[in-house]
Amino acid sequence: ESLRASLEQVMERAILPTPNDYHRPLPDAYYCPITLDIISRPVIDPDGNTYERRAILGWIRAHGTSPLTRNALTAEQLRGNNALEKLIDDEVNRADDSIHPSIRRW
Repeated sequence: ESLRASLEQVMERAILPTPNDYHRPLPDAYYCPITLDIISRPVIDPDGNTYERRAILGWIRAHGTSPLTRNALTAEQLRGNNALEKLIDDEVNRADDSIHPSIRRW
């Protein structure tokens, strides 16, 4: 019984997150697989993988392949990922109280 009372006291004093402290996770597609940072200038390769433009260009210069598939890859094969860029822009332009903390730090 004293253990139960002790646990209840601990729980009463604990600082629990409020509903405003919870944030939906950002989709994995928002993060570059090379830098692991949020993408600002997304490009897509022929295999459908999206990267931060600067990161994949550096990778291609150093390796000449895709970092995920190891298939040969050139800068000319990359295309802007406009759909993802729009989604990230929408996230960035959210109201301050609903913006994701990762976007706010970015």
